[in-house]
Amino acid sequence: MTGYRSRDEGIVLKPFLPETFERQPANRVFFKGLKWQGREFNVDIGRTDTWVTLTKGEPAPVQTGDDPAVLVTLTKEALKIPTRQPERRDANGNASPCAAPQQSSIMHLQ
Repeated sequence: MTGYRSRDEGIVLKPFLPETFERQPANRVFFKGLKWQGREFNVDIGRTDTWVTLTKGEPAPVQTGDDPAVLVTLTKEALKIPTRQPERRDANGNASPCAAPQQSSIMHLQ
């Protein structure tokens, strides 16, 4: 859901919140203690916005969009980035809302 990828040059975050999670409406998901090169950070994913907070270590470069050349700096002050919205494409390439996930595709976090 965080879209987290660890790269040598920085952190990649492309957060996404599904419409439902474990058959319940999903409005918010919180990930605590993600790590990158000696740093720790939390990711709080909401329906429209995601907040990323550095909790340990020096500031870190973060890529939040599709262009790897565009980086923002994650510091102890919360970083607000947009949450990607669910969409799928029909046969003509037009965007339409995602279908609800099927039971077999639901991930269980422990």
